[in-house]
Amino acid sequence: MLFSIDFGLESTLLELGDDLWARLLGESYLQNDIYDMWVHTKMTCDLKQYSYQPKTNSSGQPIKHKGANSKPEFFYGNDNHPEGMCPSTIKLDTAAEILRDGIPYSPQGWSKSHPKWVFNIYEGAVYKAVETVPGASYHGFPCPGPRTHPRKPDMPKLIKDKLFERARERDCLADIEAWFGKYP
Repeated sequence: MLFSIDFGLESTLLELGDDLWARLLGESYLQNDIYDMWVHTKMTCDLKQYSYQPKTNSSGQPIKHKGANSKPEFFYGNDNHPEGMCPSTIKLDTAAEILRDGIPYSPQGWSKSHPKWVFNIYEGAVYKAVETVPGASYHGFPCPGPRTHPRKPDMPKLIKDKLFERARERDCLADIEAWFGKYP
């Protein structure tokens, strides 16, 4: 497996096998943090090759993630897991732009050639896209910040840091800080 490790201005390519990574990182909670901190892989790909395609029912109507209000919101089910609902005002071409301009990410162990998730910011909210048709299209929704489940973080710290960097570049840092404050 080939990894690009970035040490400030220098970038070094290092080839390590999965078994060596497993021995180096162990099975601890820190595994994901260490991996994310040092390894920058599958985070640079051309997202223009993927289309935005919401999940729909048999009659073509969106079945998930479409809210009734003009602001992003969350619905909490019986398992208390937040389900992101997009603003009713968001258009498909805007959703496609958010996807194409996103930050791709694949966690350790993801073996497919396309990213598992794509993250971005739009109008003061954080969005996450997941595959609709594997390898061909994605659909997105508002995303809360990283939660503390040790085996399945919803958003790696590396991505949160990149979203803050993007917010600084786009002069909307206060909005994204407020988002993460409201939805940690």
